[in-house]
Amino acid sequence: MRLVFFVFIPVKSIYLLKLFTMISFNNMDFKSRVVYMPEVGEVLVSVVSLNELLMTEEGDYVNEKAQLIDEQIFYFVNDDEIDLPVKSLMSILSIGFV
Repeated sequence: MRLVFFVFIPVKSIYLLKLFTMISFNNMDFKSRVVYMPEVGEVLVSVVSLNELLMTEEGDYVNEKAQLIDEQIFYFVNDDEIDLPVKSLMSILSIGFV
């Protein structure tokens, strides 16, 4: 079962959708978020610990499912950063907004 929470956050008249969900891979669950960024729209952000399992040391995908997951994720952040407020997360993504 996946739990999904919607929270609307007003930021200078722009509403950013903060969606928390889990990605399952290798019998483990990893946090991810959908964040609306004015420059590109909705993007999926997940954690580095997931990224490390998706790829081999040589930089290849471990399997086809890993590739499908990776291609949906816009950016990977440190595991402790995934719960940051949207503005802080956007700063980490190096995409500024007014």
